[in-house]
Amino acid sequence: MQTIIMKYTSSKNEKIELIQNKFSSLIGEKIYSYELAQIWSDEDSSWDNWMDVPLFLSIGDKIISISW
Repeated sequence: MQTIIMKYTSSKNEKIELIQNKFSSLIGEKIYSYELAQIWSDEDSSWDNWMDVPLFLSIGDKIISISW
């Protein structure tokens, strides 16, 4: 699996250009699954979906992890 780390940029136009350059090959591809990270809850003694980060999207043979 290849990891692409996006560099920080402050300009809105630079952000748009960076996203377009990194992900243009995925435009039009079908998202066939998604998964949320899970976190252990000591209180419930179980695993729960971690609704904040990250979200994993499976697109073709690639997995994109989105964190914010």
